[in-house]
Amino acid sequence: TEAVARTYGTAEHWALQAIVLLSLGNDFHPAVAAPLAAALRAEDVRLRPYAVEVLRGMEPAKLASVATPELVDALVEVVSKEKNDLFASRATEVLARLLGDGPGLERKAWKRFWQERRETYAPTAWQPPPSEVADGRSSAGAFVERAFDLRDAGLAVAIVIDSTGSMQAAIDIARDAIYDVVSLLSGVAPKLRLGVVHYKDVTDFSDGAQLLVPMTKKQDAVRESLATLVANGGGDLPENVDKGLEVALCKVMNWNKEANRLILVIGDAPPHPASMGAVLQLVKDAHDKPFVRGSKPLSGKREPLKPFITSTIANSQTCKAEFEQIAKAGGGASVYMEVRNGGGRATNDVDPAKAARSVVEHVLLLSFGAQHRPQLQRFASVFFEYRDAGLFK
Repeated sequence: TEAVARTYGTAEHWALQAIVLLSLGNDFHPAVAAPLAAALRAEDVRLRPYAVEVLRGMEPAKLASVATPELVDALVEVVSKEKNDLFASRATEVLARLLGDGPGLERKAWKRFWQERRETYAPTAWQPPPSEVADGRSSAGAFVERAFDLRDAGLAVAIVIDSTGSMQAAIDIARDAIYDVVSLLSGVAPKLRLGVVHYKDVTDFSDGAQLLVPMTKKQDAVRESLATLVANGGGDLPENVDKGLEVALCKVMNWNKEANRLILVIGDAPPHPASMGAVLQLVKDAHDKPFVRGSKPLSGKREPLKPFITSTIANSQTCKAEFEQIAKAGGGASVYMEVRNGGGRATNDVDPAKAARSVVEHVLLLSFGAQHRPQLQRFASVFFEYRDAGLFK
């Protein structure tokens, strides 16, 4: 826990600090009480709920051992001053576990109640857990290490999207997801860059795919490119997925050789059967033998480079199996998310905001790795729950 406290001190952004707090789990040493108190008072309000949720996740006896007077001070401050009902009620819940029901639901009375008890209050003695991790590592520690790798090395994400006639709803959802992707990932990876490629069929334009935005830090350029992208064309079912990937992997995409590199394919149709083998080989080579020149991944005598990770979002059952194969060959993951009807519009039973969040969660999963799914789900769920409750915009 002392190591976590030191790590928290080196995390410059709310998102990275939140990840460090989540790595604590539900049983930790009181040494982290000071960072938790600081998080409750953080200037960036997005960090504050993570401290409350960490404390809420603890059993009462464990909570009582880490709740120093300074930490209780911060909780009382939240309860007595906070205007957001969700945040204040969660902090009140933690206080009630520590101090008893006290003044009950009267939030303003907690301050006086605590002032009367503070001089005689002391946390209970901390009891070490019954067992230790033999090598000093844990999945939580690996989660934090991955976050700091993304911070130091950077992150580049290429969105490779089918733009044929049935894809308008999916394009709009990807556009709406950009702000949240940037909000959650830019804090972890301040060097975050995004790029966009769209592809169609052989009859739609000669190259089969076009680069819309090379890698850039300007999120508005990416969002505008998706906002102005009109789905049209197509015809037969298969599309030029291979051409989209070739453009994404080419030199003009402006990839950074030192960064973590991710490719996200979004579509509702499989590649042409004749090109499926080439698609699988392309993403496998990009993963196993980076870097690229033209459209072909290169290997050679050089320092090991981070692989290209290719992941997929299938918007139709008709491409689900092929997209799963592509993700597996590219070292990534695949999810299924049908979002449209026959006319390309969103189906009546699909919530566009919920679908956009699925895209955000998938990009998080792709960035960190599937082994960190539980921590990422919690990271995202806390963000969305408190944002929806109006704690921040």
